[in-house]
This record gives sequence, C-alpha cells and structure tokens, in this order.
Amino acid sequence: IQQLQFPLANEPSLGSWIISVDNGKSTQSTTFEVQEYELPKFDVSITFPPYVLVNAKIIPVQVCAKYTYGEPVKGTLNLNTSLEIYSYSYSYDRTPIIKNTVEIDGCYNYTINVSSIDPDHNYYYRRIMVAANVVEDGTGVEKSTTQYLGRTFSPLNLNFITDQNQRHYFKPGLPFNGKLKVTNPDNTPAEGEPIEICATVSRKRVTNYWLSQRTVKYCKNYTSDAKGYIKYALEPQHVDSISIELEAKSLKYARDPNTYSPGSLNQPTTNLYLNPFYSPSGSFVQLETIDKPIQCGTQKNVRLLFTSKENTNFKLNYQIISKGKVMSIGSTEVSFDTDDDVSSKFENDNDLINTLETQIVPIPHSSSLSSSSESSSSEFDCPETRDFRYTPPVGEVHIPINVHASLSPSFTLLVFYVREDRETVAAAEQIEVEKCFKNKVEFEFEDSEKQPGSQTSVRVTSSPHSMCGLKIVDKSVSLLDSSDQLSKDNIFQHIEDMNSNYYSSNPCNENTPQPGLQSSSRSSDIGPPYPYSSSSYVDSLGTFQDAGYLVISNLILFTRPCSNNGGGRVPSYQFQSAPEFLSTPALAFGPDVRAGPDGAPIKIQLPTTSIKDVRDYFPETWLFQMQKTGPNGVFMSKETLPDTITEWEGSAVCINSKDGLGLSDVSSIKGFQAFFISFTLPISVIRSEEFTVIVSVFSYVDNPLPVTVSLEQSKGFVVANDSTSGDLCIQPNTSNSIRLKLKATTVGKVNITVRAETASSSQVCGKSPVYSSFARDAITQSFDVEAEGFPNEKVHSILFCPTDGKNQTFSKSYDLKLPEDIIPDSARAFVDITGNILGPSIQNLNSLVSLPTGCGEQNMVKFTPNYLVLDFLNDIGKLTDDIKSMAIRNLNTGYQRELNYRHYDGSFSAFGESDETGSMFLTAFVLRSFFEAQRYITIDDSLLTDMQKWITDRQQTDGCFPNVGQIIDTGIQGGLEGERNQGAITAYVAASLLISKYQNQTVINEVFDFDIGILKTIKFKLRYDGIEYYRNPNGTKATNIETVAYAVLSNLQLGNNKSDIVPLVRYLTSNLNPQGGFSSTQDTVVGLHAVSNFASLVYKDPINIHVSISGGLQETVQITEGNKLLVQRNMVSKVPSTLNIQAQGQGCGLLQVN
Repeated sequence: IQQLQFPLANEPSLGSWIISVDNGKSTQSTTFEVQEYELPKFDVSITFPPYVLVNAKIIPVQVCAKYTYGEPVKGTLNLNTSLEIYSYSYSYDRTPIIKNTVEIDGCYNYTINVSSIDPDHNYYYRRIMVAANVVEDGTGVEKSTTQYLGRTFSPLNLNFITDQNQRHYFKPGLPFNGKLKVTNPDNTPAEGEPIEICATVSRKRVTNYWLSQRTVKYCKNYTSDAKGYIKYALEPQHVDSISIELEAKSLKYARDPNTYSPGSLNQPTTNLYLNPFYSPSGSFVQLETIDKPIQCGTQKNVRLLFTSKENTNFKLNYQIISKGKVMSIGSTEVSFDTDDDVSSKFENDNDLINTLETQIVPIPHSSSLSSSSESSSSEFDCPETRDFRYTPPVGEVHIPINVHASLSPSFTLLVFYVREDRETVAAAEQIEVEKCFKNKVEFEFEDSEKQPGSQTSVRVTSSPHSMCGLKIVDKSVSLLDSSDQLSKDNIFQHIEDMNSNYYSSNPCNENTPQPGLQSSSRSSDIGPPYPYSSSSYVDSLGTFQDAGYLVISNLILFTRPCSNNGGGRVPSYQFQSAPEFLSTPALAFGPDVRAGPDGAPIKIQLPTTSIKDVRDYFPETWLFQMQKTGPNGVFMSKETLPDTITEWEGSAVCINSKDGLGLSDVSSIKGFQAFFISFTLPISVIRSEEFTVIVSVFSYVDNPLPVTVSLEQSKGFVVANDSTSGDLCIQPNTSNSIRLKLKATTVGKVNITVRAETASSSQVCGKSPVYSSFARDAITQSFDVEAEGFPNEKVHSILFCPTDGKNQTFSKSYDLKLPEDIIPDSARAFVDITGNILGPSIQNLNSLVSLPTGCGEQNMVKFTPNYLVLDFLNDIGKLTDDIKSMAIRNLNTGYQRELNYRHYDGSFSAFGESDETGSMFLTAFVLRSFFEAQRYITIDDSLLTDMQKWITDRQQTDGCFPNVGQIIDTGIQGGLEGERNQGAITAYVAASLLISKYQNQTVINEVFDFDIGILKTIKFKLRYDGIEYYRNPNGTKATNIETVAYAVLSNLQLGNNKSDIVPLVRYLTSNLNPQGGFSSTQDTVVGLHAVSNFASLVYKDPINIHVSISGGLQETVQITEGNKLLVQRNMVSKVPSTLNIQAQGQGCGLLQVN
C-alpha cells in the first residue's frame, strides 16, 4: 500500500483526471473529476416495488428526502411521471406526462395509474420514468433524481443450476442429479410454484446390424420448495444416449391462445441441453455439484462417484487450482470390489424423472428358421420384453479439502486416474468459496453517534504488523459519486480475472466409433483429430482444458468420437494466463454496527450547545492516513469529530507480507447535536455584488424553541440591508431560516460567522410552552469572492531545445506587464513546463476529447480530435483504457449523429435534407474524418464511396472544385473561409480524396494542374525570432496556422530532416492557447494533427532537461523520461514581474507562461 498526494493548482483544469500506476509489468488507471461543486446536504431517493408485471394496473411508489445525518427533509416535491422518452421518437409518439406538486416531510407515497401514462396500452416495452425534485423549505435548495422502472412479461424466472464453467453433460452409468431454481422477477425465491420438467432423450443403437434411433420424452410435475428450488434426477443413461434436452415450464401461467393479447404474461420456460461424456472403456468419474459457497476455515469432503465393470485398484490424483495457480495436489489409493456397489444409494437422492424405456430383447443368433423342410410350419420364438436399466457398478470416494482464504472466491477441483491401457479418466468441478480475506480487517468507531468537536476512538484490527490505509469521509461525498471506490466486489473481480481460461474448438477423433454404432470395419485406435469433423461428446481432454490446462501428453485423453453429420474444423486453441496484478490472496469482513444488549441502536442524550464556541472545521475527508497495526494486529487512536453535522463513513485496507490484502466493511458514526445552524451560500460571488446568505436553524428538541440569530461583522463584506439579527421560533424536529443580504468587498476567501442561541423572550413562539434548557451554536464558513470585469488571458508558448542554443543553453526572459485598466487584485500568472509538446492538449482532454453534439458542422468539429488524440497516445504507448473507451464511445456517437445530416446523394450539410444541397467543404471534412476514424470504429464503406462520387461528379473542367453548399459556422473552415477562395477549397478537397485513398488518378492530376498557380499565394516566408513559417499575406492568424500545419505534415510525409521541421513546429506551439488548441476550430484540428505527428516522431528521443526560473518565481524544474508527459505548473508569486528562464540538457520541451 502506498499513499501519495498531488496538490491541485489554484485554477486547475476542470473535468476528468487520470491516475496511472505502472508496476513494471502492467498498468492500471482510474479517473477522478475536478469540478466546482457544493456538497449535497440531503439526498432524494425513489423506491419502486421489487418488480412489476406488464399487466399491472397501479404501481406504488415512495419518494424520500433525508439529510445526510438521517433526519427527514421538509419541502416541496415536484413529480413527473411518464413512459421513458426516446430522443428519436419524441416528436411523433409522445405519451402523457403526469405532473404533481405536493408537500413532503421525509417520505411521500403515491400510486401510478398505468392507464394515465399509457392510455392506449401500446408501450408495454417502455420503462416508466419518475423524476422527483425536492425543494427544501426556507432555503430553496433543490435536489433531483430520476429512476426508471421496467415491466416484465415473465412472472417467474426458471434456471437450471449448472456449475460455474457451464458444462452441460451427463456421464453414462452415473446418476444425473440436478436443481431448478424458481424465482420471482426480483430474484427472490418463489415457493409453491407448480413446474413441469420434461426430459427428451435421444438414443442411437445398432442391434443385430439394425440401426435404431429414437427420441422419447418423459415429464413429471414438481413444486418449488421454500428456497425456490426443485430437485430432480435422471436415471443413469446408457452409452447409446446421444443427447438429453431438459425443459421446464410453469403450469400456473400457461398461455391461453383464446385470451392472448400483446400485454399478456408469457409462460415461464427454460431449457438445458446435455451432451454425453465419452470413455472408450466406459469408465467415468463424477464430482458432486456444490451449489452454495463454502465457508472459509472449514473442511469440505467432496463426494466422487466412479463406474467400474470389474474389481479394480487405481491411484486417484486430485489438484486444487485457483487464480491460475495449482494451490495443492494430493492422491489416494482406491480399491473397489463390485460387491461394494453404491449405485442403489443414490436412486432416491432427488425426485426421479423416470426415463426407463421398454425394450425388445433381440432373438439370439442361434434362434433362426429351421433349415429343414419343416420350416414352413415352424413358429418364430417371441422375443422377450422388459424395462431396460443401465446400471454398471458404482464406487464412492470422499476427497477432504481444507478451504482457506487463498481459495476464495472460487477454485477448481480436478480429479483423474490412469488406467492400465493408458486411458485417463477425469472430472473437474468449479466450487465457490465465500469472499474472505486471510488478512481479516475490521474498522470500528467506539460510538455510533457523537457531538461534533468531541472525541471518539477508531479501532482497526488486522493480521499482525499490517500496513493499513485508513479513510473517513463525509457521507455527502458518496452522494456525489461513489462509483470508483475500493470494495470487496471489485477486488474479487480482479482475482476472478486471474483464473486461467483455456478455450478450444470441438474437434473429434475419426478413429473412435460412436457408442452403439460399432462396426467391425472400424479401427478403435486412438488417433489425432480429423480436420473437418466435430463431436457432440465430451472427453477427459475437455475436462483438463476446463480446469485451465494446456495438455501435452502421451496418455489417452482425446477420445471423443465424431458425430454422424461431421462439421466443425480442425481444433484451434486460445489460452489466457492469469495476470499477476493483485495476485496476493486475502479476504474477510467484520461487524461494524454498534448496538445495545437487545440489538437496538444505543439511545444517546442529544446536546443542545456546541462543544466549541464556533464550529469552523468542515472537511470532506476527516481522516486519510497510513498506520501500522502492532504485534497483536490492533491499531487504536483518539480522534476529534469535525464540526460538520453529518454521517461519517470509515474503512480500512491493510496488507502484510504473510497474509496479503484485507479490506474492512464500511463503518459509520453520526456527528449530531439537537440544535445547530446551517448556511446556504453561493460557491462564489463577484466583488461589489449583493448576494443572499440563508441561515437555517434546526431544532430536534421536544418543544418549540425561541432563538435569536445574529451575524458577526467581519472584513470582506458589508451588510446590504442593515439587518444583522432576527428572532425565530423553531418548532420541534424542524428548521426555520433567516435571509441576510450582503455585499462582498474583498477578492479571495471571506469568512462569515453567525450565532444562534435561546432568545431572552419567548414571545416569538406565542403562548406555546417552550424548551426550557439553553441552546447555542455558532458557525463560521467561507466563500470565494472573484474580481469584477472580464477575464483576459495572455499566453507565451515556446518549444525549446537547449542544445540548439548558445553554449547549449536555452535562455528566455518574459516581462509580465499589466494593462492600465486591470481590475485591482485580479492579476495572476503561472508557468507550465512539459517534455511533451502536446502536454496542454492532453491535460485538457475534457475540452478536446468531447462528446460530439450539435448540427452537422459542430458534430464533426468535436468528432475529429478524438481519433487524433488516440493516434498520438497509441503511437507513444501511453493510451489508457479509460481514454480509449471514452474516445471510442465519442466516435461512435458522433458517427451515428452525423448520419442524420446526410443527403440521399451521399453528401453532407449542416442540417441534412433540410438544406437545399450538400456542402462541398463539410462533405470533404466528413470524408477524411470518417476514413481516418476507421482505425477505431466501424464505418460503412459505401458511405465513403458515395462521398467520393458526389465530390468528383462536381469537379469543374479546369480541375477545381466549387465551394457549393452553405456553411453556418464559417470559422470551422479556417483558411477556406470566404466564397472566392476556390484554390483553397480545391486543395482541401483534393487532400481529402488522397487521404481517403481515392483511386482515380486523372481527377487528382487535374487538381495538381490547377493548384500550381495557386501555390504562389503561399510562397511568402516570414522569419521572426528564429521562427520560420509560411503565410498568406492576405490571410488571418488561423489561415497562417493552418498553412504551417500543412507544411509540417508535408515535411513529415517526405521524411525531411527534423531540424528543418522544428522552426515550423516552434511557430505552431507559440500560438497554442492554454487549453492546447489554436485560434479557431479548423486550425485546431489541422494544427493538432501536425503537432501530434511531430510529437510522435520526437517522443522516442531521450530527454533530461534542468530548468531554472528566477525573478517573480524562484523554482527549478526537472524534465525526465519518467515525467515528460506531465505538465508541471508553478504559480508566479508576484505580478507584474520579470521571469528569467534558463534550461540545459538533452531533448526538447514546451514552455508556457500564462
């Protein structure tokens, strides 16, 4: 366990941030959000019934609003109830929205009349949507939530219970004991349900050279028990049984065709298909199925059955495999006498489905017609008939297994023995273990409830000398987002992923005869798999593969015969080995709920006066630290509760070298007192702006409480309405509030203090009896005051390479001057340094890699940067799963949205068919973007072909392309802006055709002929401050950036020297804005393309640069291989000032002074 910290700057980039951990073998990453927010004071929840059938007429719903400390919220509830609204269908099939506004005091119960939201009963498949908005009385604070309720057509769930590997087979001669689980739609057990289970058995047999094939169906009725289970069994099957289909259906909900309608319930059914296991000698072993997790720390005797045609002795081997490793091995000598047959013991284990069939016993070969002359008067012997039961002798062995935490959450038990003829007989079963850690960690508070400012004890128990990470956070934080927290489930999901999985096709052995179809002409040798055959049988090789083994052996394991109809292919294998990340075994949680002797919560006397004179400490995280448990495995400390009225949630994660990782359950303590103040403040205000502070006073005493509320004067604000105090009457278990109008006078953080105490007079509460004891509380909180005016940001960016400078040193000075009309106290500056020229772009992925939205133009502007960032990070090997999944999701969304703006002829425009014609520019833009995005998402090739055809059909006789169609946002054209810029649009379209691999060279040659003359317009070169770039003398900054970007891409394509490209890239980087983009949308797309391609080229170069900054900032920065992707930011302490920057070392970096 390692605890690190990373201080956020005063003005960090908002959005998703990524933390990556590299252990040298693998990389794990997670994300967190940086946003401006207020912690919610209360939560709103919607509770539906566990399930709702599709034919339900009314549905009860409960909406609750509660503070984080558990008390009810009083306010106004706004409810919207409707069927789920789909964006694509909103315009033509809107359904009614039922709106209700009611008062709420904690919880509100109501019922949904289904016919009111679906009057025509047409939308059974849609979920019901309930949106609840609660407005708190007195403050106007709102909290909203939306929940969806799906309706089900199936009143029951039927599931045949199989083992974890979903192996569906039976072994001839051994009983098949099975379970069917019957549950309600919410997965709770359904007791007393009548269920019919049918077994359809298919058999093939050759008797006296006659092939017989039959399929027989057997059925039996059952009733589910209190746990929802039905136990059933099948007779031991003969080797000629080639398949069994099990079907279960509910008898209670049989469908009546005479009354069926689209809203009728379905009859619950399920199927299970069983294939036969094969052994050339008819030898089988079978492990019992264990259908519930085994407790850690116990011994389990697992029963094994085996068939044998004669007395035998063999050595039974077994292995226990978990997390991709063999955890233990063992063996036992087995001696079997047919007199020890135990097959009769298991006939009545489960309720039997009788699959016996009446069979004709064949006439022996000696029974034939007489060859004498008397044959005409002879009679045939009548063949005997009897019930046929295949019951070879069965033996029994018990395998003892000590179940410990290292086997959690599951293990595979593999058993096998080798016969004298080298046939290997095997079985495997995956067995679940309760989720437990060897390092048993418990986190406990001494108290379940204490007053803020008082002390409580925190106790952590674990394995001795464990290093533990302790965390206690405000419950309000989890209301914002609790999705990415370390939990028992996600730890064990990682552990499950370590299990080795071996997947193969299903080849067969052509030299092995199918049971019951033996022929004297077939060889029984065991040979290699036949290339183009498959099998419906399972053999010992499959058992080893199910256990995660790749088998190379000279023993006989591959025996499965081919099915008559062949099919399949030569075997192909895929093997997934266990990852080593999180490979330490561990498990187990302890209790954390404190209660009285009778199990009820401990009753605490609630105080009405604060311990501190003023409550002023309100952290989101109370405790976040590393501690080590002692030799007895215990750590204890006294901690002081912060001043927040809330519930605190604590947990611990521990590790040691012997017992590995352990994680506690979450324990909680409530910080509470019967009388307290709460503020409702804005996140920030503008200086000189009037704003309102709502002071709420809460009382949880038994009688009305007269209170005087007063505001303390302080620097940073003035009272706008001359009112700094007031009297309130607080009714029991409620709150009342007072509003204060203030005006901010100072930029920065400003404190505000309010006191409340029992009033000297009870007049405010009228004649009601009032609370007699004294009550008092005071609270100080801060808010941010921002400067007035409009923000204006200036950025100096430069790509620096120390070895290119004089004496191999880069030197640069910046005079940070301020404009004359600057707002006082608003100036600030910072310096960003990174070893990656795309550093600002990657740091601001939230603004560059965004979800495409808007019209056809806006959608594409947001679409393109996604694959550019993917290209760059992929090239340098730094693409994380989080960024990849986010960007690919954005690309798929953008692709689907853009199709809405496609014309029938294949072109695109801002509003699709609503526009008179397609846009030449936008179609070319979409063509190149879709073609390049094919690396990450699936694009329909016909779309690309249609766009190419639409574009080339409009090429003029002089080779140029007309700028047809309307562009709404001309800024996205960058250098193409302006109707007369025909040369630029022609070059752009030609580039798009080349990028998309257009094959007609004549079209491209005509474009080149036209553009030779146009090139004169960008012939000018400008050299300034060591930066060389191409420019159009009549162009804008955006056009120059775009021109230089194309020059960079051309030089990279031609493989020119890096030294020739650096001046061009230096010009581009000098125009980067703080977010890593450029001045307009199109030059940002092309510019990032150029910079990312160059960055991919130079990223592999070694880097080690020492940067010294003096003047207004005294700092040294080191850029190394390990941190070159990071943007290192340092605040300038004084503005205005002068910055002197020097750098020495190897490699290139990017410097930005903001």
